[in-house]
Amino acid sequence: MGVDSVELSFKRKKKDLDKQLKIATQQNDTEALNRIMREKMRKDIIKLGYKISREKLIEDKDIIYTIIEFIPGVEKYDYKQIYFGPRLMENKDELFNDYYSKKLLKYENLLLQLPNNNIVSKLHHKKLIKILKEEVKVNE
Repeated sequence: MGVDSVELSFKRKKKDLDKQLKIATQQNDTEALNRIMREKMRKDIIKLGYKISREKLIEDKDIIYTIIEFIPGVEKYDYKQIYFGPRLMENKDELFNDYYSKKLLKYENLLLQLPNNNIVSKLHHKKLIKILKEEVKVNE
């Protein structure tokens, strides 16, 4: 089910939903799209009157999934919390650091390959690199 379908389904059936929602999202090779969809899903469900109570990264057969549990309530989140997940940021485990360390290297390499006239993409990648460096314990 795509993010837009999930949001529409929640809007239509909000009164019938349990008090708690659990959602698993897959993180794969289409990282940019996946990240955008995960961020959009977090924002959209929060707008429907839910807050994030628990999150966990799980790896199964080399695929990383994010399990997100929402409960009714209101909580404000900043950009980094929406990007990483507020509960994942509170409980940074080895999988969190490994996964986002790899993303940091990927974005640093992409930044080097971007043409100089692609200013918007360069600024975007620099912002992501800065955020990743602030939150990830890089194994040196």
